[in-house]
Amino acid sequence: MKRKFFAAFLSLCMVMSLVPMTGLAAETTDQTMELSALKEALTEVATKENKTVSLTGNVTITAEDLTGLSMNGSVITVPADVTLNGNSYTITASGWTEAEKNSYHILSVENASEGTTTTIKDLTIVGNANTKSGIHAYNCAGEVKLENVNIQNCGNAAVQINGAKVTAENLTTSGNAWGGVNVDDGSTSNPPSFTLSGENNNLTEPTKIWTELTPTENDPIITVPEEWTLKEFTSVDGKTYWADTSSIRVGSIYYPTLQDAVKAIQDSPTEKTITLEGNVTVTQVGSLTANQAAVTLPAGVTLDGQDNQIIAIADWDKTKNNHILGVVSPTNNVTIKDVTIVGNENTKHGINAYGTSNPNGKLNVQNVTIQNCGTAGMVVNGMTVEADRLTTSGNVWGAVNVDKADYSKLTLTNANLKEDVQVWTEMTEVPENTIVIDDDTDFAMVTGTGGTLKGFTYYTTDSSKLGEASITTGDKTTVYKTLAEAINAAQGSETIELLKDVNLIEALTIEKGLTIDGNSFAISYTGNGLTNGAFITVQGENGDNVTLKSLTVNTNGKAKHGVQFYCVTNGELNDVTVNGGSYTSVIVNGSEVTLTNCVLNPDANAYTNIEYAM
Repeated sequence: MKRKFFAAFLSLCMVMSLVPMTGLAAETTDQTMELSALKEALTEVATKENKTVSLTGNVTITAEDLTGLSMNGSVITVPADVTLNGNSYTITASGWTEAEKNSYHILSVENASEGTTTTIKDLTIVGNANTKSGIHAYNCAGEVKLENVNIQNCGNAAVQINGAKVTAENLTTSGNAWGGVNVDDGSTSNPPSFTLSGENNNLTEPTKIWTELTPTENDPIITVPEEWTLKEFTSVDGKTYWADTSSIRVGSIYYPTLQDAVKAIQDSPTEKTITLEGNVTVTQVGSLTANQAAVTLPAGVTLDGQDNQIIAIADWDKTKNNHILGVVSPTNNVTIKDVTIVGNENTKHGINAYGTSNPNGKLNVQNVTIQNCGTAGMVVNGMTVEADRLTTSGNVWGAVNVDKADYSKLTLTNANLKEDVQVWTEMTEVPENTIVIDDDTDFAMVTGTGGTLKGFTYYTTDSSKLGEASITTGDKTTVYKTLAEAINAAQGSETIELLKDVNLIEALTIEKGLTIDGNSFAISYTGNGLTNGAFITVQGENGDNVTLKSLTVNTNGKAKHGVQFYCVTNGELNDVTVNGGSYTSVIVNGSEVTLTNCVLNPDANAYTNIEYAM
């Protein structure tokens, strides 16, 4: 009985020893496999009868792993007739920099001869903005099969087919900058093709499958499931598109690009609304001129985003100087509503409303968000724009620019403009009703000076977003980029108001009879240290009648004195706290000074709070 038990136990052990450990490892997602081990295994099996390589863990490809690769090459090449079984693990490109951008694919099958079948299955590939495609099939007369493959976040297409025959079943793609699958001949002699099958395909990018080639009835190039909505649609960009569901509709007809929808609506006597049913990617189609929008909306058209996004493609060409959306006068009565426009550092404006001496040009903007454009969120140039519930953020120049061109007019209600520069115009004198902001949040009109402010007129909910200090004369407020610029500009007995805490790396000298109202903010020394003298000194023949009030002065232990009055009269510190001073917090040197409600906190080893010197 014992022998039978032992024999059974031994048989069980032998069976277990024959079970591939990779089959067990797939359940542990934190297992890792070295890239070098994977590449070595692929090379070895190419000459063996069993041509399967199975991942035993997640693989990471770093920038260092790219050393020695040819431009447009791949990090991992699967040899012809080999099966790469991902075992539900992930290959991730990590830490690739701008220097490697658009140079290397992650994985490829190349030059596979006729009669071979190369398979990649049960694998996730995660790229980033600097990778090329996730999988590159190049010059393959044999079949390349993708089974249960998931490709994410690559800088080009998820799958790039150049002169290769590829079939995919249950393919998932997401976040890839160009889109899902691109089919091209790649300057090879092998005709390319792509067949998609299975019930669990999920290509989530706005651009699903496309080719630059011209399909024919006898040579379809691309075959997709019967239920797909958009098949072989030749766009104005010269490319042909396939999609399970298109996100762009005019009436009951779907289109692959916004430019195609615009062309259709121009040709239609009745349809006037472009409706988005999902997120859309915009590219720079055709021979756009500088300062032209990629998509220009015709007169009387409504673009209804239905709370979806219009996204500028990641490799937008900055040198072409193109906006994302545009309306050009004499166009009028255009509406853009319920949409988020997402630019990037290479795009110009999100919306460019451009007039050509036409007082009737008008654009309505309703519940629109504009983000991350390389210049302004929206520009009003020679046209009337009425914007309600406009939200902006991350646009490099600022939210809304109203140009000084004739007929420029902006009406803004219920706005949420998150940039430091919210609304601005080059006009120094703004005519009445040119810029009207009706909002629960008060927008103040100020002039901006210094740094990038250029003397323009700004409308802001918070002047501290523009600069450190302001001077108000009569009903005009000027905001200065720096406190030093405000002091230089101040005349006579004007009052400078701090708008925020100010950090200085040099000592501050005041030589004119002005008032600095700290508004309970602080002026702090953040330099390397002042070996002599004070952090703030009031002096000079015009230095009488200087007042510092509602202010905190911080020396941060790097000055002998916090504040010094030197040979002046009628100086005043009112409600001022001085923190620091290795000798004293305040030195009154041959001067007449009044201190009221002040707190003096010299450094621990200082000999007194205040010194009177001659």
